[in-house]
Amino acid sequence: MRIRLRPAAERLIHRLARVPGAVVLELPHAQERMIGRGITSADVIKVLRGGCVDRGPIRDEWGDACYRIVGRAWERTIRVVVALHGDKQVFVVTVY
Repeated sequence: MRIRLRPAAERLIHRLARVPGAVVLELPHAQERMIGRGITSADVIKVLRGGCVDRGPIRDEWGDACYRIVGRAWERTIRVVVALHGDKQVFVVTVY
């Protein structure tokens, strides 16, 4: 599935963030950044469920579309960069 419009990508990310197992938070870089910045898995999921896509798409080296989502979690603005793997999974690449 090719995503050409940010609103479509945003809807897909919001939907996948509500599907158990669809959000992959275990990439080492993302884990390091979450720990180092005091951002929890719950914070990331909250942003993915209700945030706004403000950058992307760009294609990563595997051909996945990458987007940056900005949202608020508990009075804090958080940015999450994700890679969409088709329309089934969202890989969290980094957070800040």
